Amino acid sequence: MYAAFMDSTKQWDRFNDGVLGLRAGYRILRGGLQMASDFMPQGELITIPLKKAVGYQHNTHVIVHFSDGSPDLGRKTFQPEFNELAAVLATQAVKALIQFRSLLRPDTGSPVVTPDLELHEWKREQENWRDTNPLTIPGANIPVLSKPRQEQDVVALFNQMVGAGIFRGIEFLGSTFNERYDGLFRLSYEDSEKFRYDRSTNPLGVGVVVDLPHRSEPKVLEYKFDFDSLTEDFDKEVKFAKHIDLVVCWTATGEFSSKYELKPLLPGTNGNDRVFFGSTHAAYRVGGDTELQFEVVILDDLIRYLCDAESEGARQRTLYCY
Repeated sequence: MYAAFMDSTKQWDRFNDGVLGLRAGYRILRGGLQMASDFMPQGELITIPLKKAVGYQHNTHVIVHFSDGSPDLGRKTFQPEFNELAAVLATQAVKALIQFRSLLRPDTGSPVVTPDLELHEWKREQENWRDTNPLTIPGANIPVLSKPRQEQDVVALFNQMVGAGIFRGIEFLGSTFNERYDGLFRLSYEDSEKFRYDRSTNPLGVGVVVDLPHRSEPKVLEYKFDFDSLTEDFDKEVKFAKHIDLVVCWTATGEFSSKYELKPLLPGTNGNDRVFFGSTHAAYRVGGDTELQFEVVILDDLIRYLCDAESEGARQRTLYCY
């Protein structure tokens, strides 16, 4: 592995133009991960998957070279496990190199982007997102002002909705998570109409499949921004469907449909089958499997339903073809 770190992305421009003498705008070297095998680069640059200080993705050029890597020569791609290994190595290289970033800056002059400017741009970008993607939930005072953009936003929004009483009977056993799953919770339903499903008065309630009162054992909760990313975890055997009880996500873009069927619980009388208060869908394996895998809360669908139940019910029946 080879890694080079620059104090500014402009250094790549100077190197390509001044040192290598390439034509204007042409970039052989720039920030990213380059896979290689037997002294030949393979494929395009890959973005280095940083979770923090993501701007340094563009400052760092990493080459991960495999001997006898046997890539697909037609598509110039490696097997997934090779790509994952290279991504881990590249991320660790950046973490090691940024410890010395102060040594790269000249004794005089200011950094290309000052911390104050970065903070200002981040604030402005957040405000723009709030203005263009406002979040409104009828009848609930939720301090989250904008729609989620990542998994962390989903966690915050769901917890606020539990606190506001939109979801009932959920008790969290803690906010810590293990290396595989996100959290544990249990159900605590009273023998009360406020928990029982009724199409007119309590459409998010639990169905007749649950005897009230009900108190459950600890159950596994999984958060995702997009439901599709969970199916990818199943494919990689990072997570296992049989372990998960409830999935909370913002959206489901549709690639899951080759592996799972999502039965909507919001339209009609489908809520009679609901186990978890407020869940929007029940997940089944594709192929006629009648065994429930887990229930799902798609927050975007739920909020649409709370705003206009009739229209969203119709959209659900069309979208999920159930």
